[in-house]
Amino acid sequence: MKKLQLSLIGGFFATVFLLLVIGVENMTGILSFDTPKFLIGWAGGIIWVEWLIHLFFGCLFAIIYSFLFIKVLEWIPSNVFRGAVYGLLIAILLQIIIFMSDSEIMESDLLVASAGMAIAYIVYGAVLGMVVTRSR
Repeated sequence: MKKLQLSLIGGFFATVFLLLVIGVENMTGILSFDTPKFLIGWAGGIIWVEWLIHLFFGCLFAIIYSFLFIKVLEWIPSNVFRGAVYGLLIAILLQIIIFMSDSEIMESDLLVASAGMAIAYIVYGAVLGMVVTRSR
């Protein structure tokens, strides 16, 4: 049960940091990316519902990390780096899903948007790795 609790706590804090990084990137215009249209559609355009959806999936990804990927990535000695690698894997997976599901995804600078998303999810993974550690 402690592993599940740590996963949920880690998922919550990692998602908060993820949303902060996304907010800073969008406010500054540096490495900014648009929220996928299907997420906006699920939320009905209501911002706090979008945050709740992010929080739900952030906790879900944290549970997957804690019960599966922490063992797969056990060759990485640092908890923070292990989490960052997991965050990068999530970013790559999400980019593939977004590009396959949304035909109107062409942004003005796709490389910059992809880099912004990768940075945000690396921060998510690093925070997750700080909270959820491998028990020996």
